[in-house]
Amino acid sequence: MSLTRTRINLLRATVSLEELAQLHQPIVDALICGDGKTAEQLLRKHLEAAQLSEC
Repeated sequence: MSLTRTRINLLRATVSLEELAQLHQPIVDALICGDGKTAEQLLRKHLEAAQLSEC
């Protein structure tokens, strides 16, 4: 997924920015705690879900 596509999706999003932030918070928390393995797993799941929603 390109950055441009991400920006377009944000502009068309039906969820609030607060809801989007909440979706990303577990990834950020894992990174802050230095838990790269969990951050990777969460990010992969997030990207897979984002790709599925494009179909």
